[in-house]
Amino acid sequence: MHVIYMETASALFMSFIPVTITLARFGANLIAPLLFTRFSLTTILIFATRTKVLLLVLVFACIFYNLLFLAYIIVFFVSMMDAWFDPSSQALVPRIVDKEKRVRANSTISLVSEGVEFICWALGGLLLAYVHAPFFIPTRCA
Repeated sequence: MHVIYMETASALFMSFIPVTITLARFGANLIAPLLFTRFSLTTILIFATRTKVLLLVLVFACIFYNLLFLAYIIVFFVSMMDAWFDPSSQALVPRIVDKEKRVRANSTISLVSEGVEFICWALGGLLLAYVHAPFFIPTRCA
């Protein structure tokens, strides 16, 4: 969001990122039941993970080459992959864990996923501060 604000100097364009993410997740969650009946959970997990990695590399390239409109489209699809990944990974728990241990397994999975998300935001911010962001944000923005 910072890069988009620095490139466009517009709070409106910056605010389109969370709106894009919300719309993508909403639309993907509407489509999710159709996917879950047609494909296996592991297929959805593998597809979502691989696609998300490729899209994140593309969004970095779009920002680096100042193709911000394309970056919005890619963020939209990354959010769709997140919306399909989360419920499919949670739905695998009953298939893997015994009924007596499910509550503990669900708690552990939630703790780990939320902890990783929290730690990644913090470590990403520290890394950006440490390297002064020249490797992540084009120098014309910094």
